[in-house]
Amino acid sequence: MERGDASRPADGPVAWTGHDDLAEAAAATLTEEGRFEGPTPPLTGPAALDFDAVAETAAQVTGRHGAPAPIADLMLSIFAAARNGEFTADDPTLAGLIGREPATFRMLLEHTWAE
Repeated sequence: MERGDASRPADGPVAWTGHDDLAEAAAATLTEEGRFEGPTPPLTGPAALDFDAVAETAAQVTGRHGAPAPIADLMLSIFAAARNGEFTADDPTLAGLIGREPATFRMLLEHTWAE
């Protein structure tokens, strides 16, 4: 982990969702009466990516392989749930709530890497 390397356990796709998109959806739900009612559906990014796609995108965005230790730690904590299929849904509700397509994994990574 010191070098930013992450070993990968069994794969499972994840529909990555950005905090900013979720906050915007929450604001729309709370401030626009009738905008959303009923059980909470999955609020997800636009596509579920397997870890090969995540690694490829990370290499493209950063220009290198591996990840900073905090990102590697985050990804490792997600692997177990992903392996169980907990993040495979990609649902249009978030896009409808915020009035645009949610940020993609690539956009989230580019933003995080730029900070």
